[in-house]
Amino acid sequence: MHYGTDFGWPGGSAELPVYAVKAGTVQAAGPADGFGFWVRVDHPAEVGGGHTVYGHIIPEVRRGDQVAAGQRIARIHPTKSWATNGNVDPHLHLEWHRYGYASPTSGDRLDPLPKLAGALYPGEAAPAAAPAIDPHADAARDGIWQQVLEQFVGPIR
Repeated sequence: MHYGTDFGWPGGSAELPVYAVKAGTVQAAGPADGFGFWVRVDHPAEVGGGHTVYGHIIPEVRRGDQVAAGQRIARIHPTKSWATNGNVDPHLHLEWHRYGYASPTSGDRLDPLPKLAGALYPGEAAPAAAPAIDPHADAARDGIWQQVLEQFVGPIR
């Protein structure tokens, strides 16, 4: 069973940077069975909780470091060996754990792709907030709120 998602280009992604998905505390950074090297980050409840695992990388942080969302934490290991990348082209292996680091049989390992939906690229500015809607102005201007209300309670006279 393969837990997590692998990210990489055909032919390998050696030396490309790896960024933290969310803010948190580095729980482990260094050698790890099955990954060559890894970084594990625990995320506090204030940012949604959980735990991310970044495998087949060269850590650029240490255990105990506080990292920000989008902060560079590693680079992809450049070799294809069994010891570092499982004998496949260099890539990033990303796992998401519901709470803390979980064993493969715990059921707390989750698909990381939904967690990445809408994520910003490092250095990318957040989109501007949508303008506030004044329901009274909209109702007076185009009757949208009246139409919505009538869908719930029937025609308004």
